[in-house]
Amino acid sequence: MNYSNMIKTEKTNSMYELWTPYRNNLTSYIQKVLDSNCNKNSWIAIWGAGGCNDIEISELAINYRLLLIDRDVEELIAVRDRCGLSSDICKVVDVGFWNVTDEDYEMFQALLMDGASLEDKENYFNDLIKNMLPPIDLSDFSVECSVVVGLTSQLNARFAALLHVHKDKMPHIEMKHVLELLNNLNKLAVDRLFMSLRQITNKIIISGYEACTCYSNEELVIARKQLESCLDEGKEGGSFLSGDEASLIKVAGNEYWHKLLYKAILMDKLEEMGMCQIIDWKFTESKSYPMLMVALLIR
Repeated sequence: MNYSNMIKTEKTNSMYELWTPYRNNLTSYIQKVLDSNCNKNSWIAIWGAGGCNDIEISELAINYRLLLIDRDVEELIAVRDRCGLSSDICKVVDVGFWNVTDEDYEMFQALLMDGASLEDKENYFNDLIKNMLPPIDLSDFSVECSVVVGLTSQLNARFAALLHVHKDKMPHIEMKHVLELLNNLNKLAVDRLFMSLRQITNKIIISGYEACTCYSNEELVIARKQLESCLDEGKEGGSFLSGDEASLIKVAGNEYWHKLLYKAILMDKLEEMGMCQIIDWKFTESKSYPMLMVALLIR
């Protein structure tokens, strides 16, 4: 599979019906946090909005104004039109916090197909980082809450997919080193996301991220119970992160995002709201994720 064919598989509109239980549960969770903590008609940012097949933005738009953020602004406009929302209550933007282009991915694919040396691959990633454009000026944006769900695992997923497709062209030792390079890229991408998010968010962060991949309902039940057993019960009720759940987060990008959030909690930059929850996401007929949901106050 080449890059142009690979990106065609990313469209999730066909998953809308399958995702109905997850979408309903996720939207209800977001609504619960907003209704008890945010003013009506305040601005809510949804990062990595895409086709909005996992969140019922029409329901959120009843009481709040929405800022949809993604790199494909045309898709965001199409989503807004499909939901019948005006530009007064639903704005769209690409903030450019991680602006890897199609040409960048195609260049990486060419290196893999040509059997380029490890040094060439290292130079490629170094140049990618060095030449990356800074995020756009965010001074015009201000939201009361940012929603970041299922995004941190996707920031460099195309690189990982290309590596998988061409894994037979690379010795095991070299593959291990390239995966380390990609892991460092994930850390940088997550850091840039967090910095951009903090620039425009005034009060609350709602985040959800996949802990691990499950290929049966039995696996999903076990994974969910393991995660739930790690959560701490507050003295006055509610569920809080304990830190023990970090060992159960296996999805690339998410493990660093979780560590970043938990460190911010320990440093009193973020405050937990005691609303941790695990939501099952049946992603395809054969693959599911337990989603760890957290709600955080910015201090």
